[in-house]
Amino acid sequence: MSPLERHYTTRELAEALGLNEATIRRAAMRGELRSRRFGHRRRYSHSAVMEWLDSLESPSPMRPAA
Repeated sequence: MSPLERHYTTRELAEALGLNEATIRRAAMRGELRSRRFGHRRRYSHSAVMEWLDSLESPSPMRPAA
């Protein structure tokens, strides 16, 4: 992760992906989406978002394929 890497707020990420903010927060709280906390606010790096999206596309041994 580069210090110059783009970071998103929960709202920005939800809007960009067309998801509810609660969906983003739940993924972060479950450890599926890496984030950094600053006070009560979370920030999501671009690389963490890309990893999370990739994990949603590939079947996991813990999750049956659709």
